[in-house]
This record gives sequence, C-alpha cells and structure tokens, in this order.
Amino acid sequence: MIMRINLKKLSALITLAVSLSLVWPVVSRADTTNKFVAALKGELNSSINGKVAHTTTDITYVYRRIHSGNQVGFILDGIKLINATPNGNQKVVVTRDRFYSGERDKYIDISRDKADPALKEELEATYGTPLSRAILDETGAETNVTILARPGAKKVLQGGLLNGIRQFHPPYSYSATREWTTDEEIPMGNGGTVRGALTFKKMKPSDTGSGQPRLSVVTVSGQLTNAEFHPTNGPTHKNIIFQVSGTQTYDTTLQEWTAANLTMAITLDLYDGDKKTGTTTGTIHSTLEKVPLSYDLQPK
Repeated sequence: MIMRINLKKLSALITLAVSLSLVWPVVSRADTTNKFVAALKGELNSSINGKVAHTTTDITYVYRRIHSGNQVGFILDGIKLINATPNGNQKVVVTRDRFYSGERDKYIDISRDKADPALKEELEATYGTPLSRAILDETGAETNVTILARPGAKKVLQGGLLNGIRQFHPPYSYSATREWTTDEEIPMGNGGTVRGALTFKKMKPSDTGSGQPRLSVVTVSGQLTNAEFHPTNGPTHKNIIFQVSGTQTYDTTLQEWTAANLTMAITLDLYDGDKKTGTTTGTIHSTLEKVPLSYDLQPK
C-alpha cells in the first residue's frame, strides 16, 4: 500500500532529529578517506505542569572524512531516522539516490531520478557531495571551517550536523601525557548548544584488551552546559546539563578516531517566564564505528 506523505513535514522531522554531536604530529599525510556510522539513541522524560511526556530519538548518520595534508573534508552519505508513532515505528532513510519512508504496510519510496525538482535538489545538495572543509591546527582541532554545501543542504546543516559529528573527532594527544582536556560544543536540539570541557585519559594497553598497539582507547568524561536557552516554540530551558562519559578509540596509524561508545545524562528545567513549570531528564547513547567504504544504508 503506497502512503501519501508530506515531504516538507518529513524534512522538518529529519532536521529536528539532527538537532538532537595536546600535541599533534605536524606532517604531510597522504590522502585518505574513511567512512563511519554514527548512531544516537535517546530517551527523554518531561514533566510539565503535572503532565508527563516520553520522547525517543533514534538516528543514524553515515559519512566520510577525507584527509589531504592538514585539511579534512566532510561528506554525508545518508541518514536513517526511526520515529515512534501511535501506529508503530516510522522509518525514514535518505541517501543521494533514494528517499524512503515506511510505517507498517504503508510506504513511500522515491528514487532520485523520479523525484520532483525540489526533492532532487535536496538529495543532490545534501548527500554524497562535500559539505565542508576544515584546516587541522597544531592541536588537531578543526579550524577555518569552510561550508561548501549548496542551499539545498540548508535543512540538515541548520540542525547542527557538523558540530554533532565533530564530537566524535576531537584532538588526540601524541605526547607522553596520558590525560588532556578540550573545549567542546554540541547541538542540544532546536538550534541550541551545550558547551564545556571534556577530559580524555588514555587507558593502559593491559586494561583495553585490544592487543593492537596502534589502537589507543581513552576514557571521556565531563560536563557540557547551557544556563538558558529559548526555543522558537515551547518553554524556556534553564540549567541544562549534559553529563558525558564513555570511551573512544584512536588509530595512531590512520591518525583517526575509529570507534566510540558515549553516554550523555541530561537534566534541564522548563520555565514559562519566571515560573518553573517542569523538568526534563534522560539519556542519549551515541556510538561510532569505522566501516568499509562500500557500506550503504538500506531501508530494511
């Protein structure tokens, strides 16, 4: 059964979900391209004026990072969103060549060559083409970020995609120091961000069990905050805290982060003017995995 669906509403849904991310060897590195799958799954519980609401987030990004010398480029290959509905889970998968949305026996499946001009432009501008380029400074941090995307990619970029992905690729310390700290900023949804310092601490090889000296496993901890944020719609958010913990794995041969397993415990207060009307608590679990360049998203 073919389902009629409002493409503008689905684009807005994807944008909202996206909103829901030292010593560096200064060498001339060979051109390399690595592909990754980043997945975020979250559950939030809000209590507003005595009413409780439960929301979930389940979104997957497939992307590439292209290194050339001290430059790194970013290409988004696809997004998969699972949205909970009263009738079950609605799955949305978008790549350069396909737009799919399915719920039970109802679905829409549009290939790029059969898409209307607006959808075709959005697919071609957003997926499988460079969206940004940055310079890696002496600490390994991305600087001088240049947006390469065409206007058709605006919806995804406005959701904070680049900052969300950048959280998986922080600076790495090659020095003998086992611990270092970096300042991070990631999207919290609806155009807001949380900021703070994250501490990275190398685990001893004997504690990681990897057996591969090239892989450096580090623990990640810290607190990202925002004192006050005013969404376009809904109550004011105050005292926002994202408590981050978990591990990440760095490949010293590839000079790239290749895995992550992070948890963010979230708390915030909801206000209507000066009156506190409720609270939100929950967690977001995010993972990163390096995958073969041939990896592709599929609807099922």
